Amino acid sequence: MVGISDDDSKPEAWKKAVEKDQLPWHHVLRGYRTDSDLTKHFAIHSLPTYILLDKEGTIIARYSSDHSELDKKLAELMP
Repeated sequence: MVGISDDDSKPEAWKKAVEKDQLPWHHVLRGYRTDSDLTKHFAIHSLPTYILLDKEGTIIARYSSDHSELDKKLAELMP
């Protein structure tokens, strides 16, 4: 899992929040740049966007702000 944040107005505050939350995955501060490599590669057009990748990095599912379907898919894949 990778967490990508867009709010780059206070990068130090973002770093502190990541450390405080101690979420066990990688975190990236992408910023509001709509021309970033991450935006282009994963075709991110709205926030939040949840993208499920297989172990080869291929997109197998994409979800928007309602992540209930994502939760179901994760439960199916990781019983």
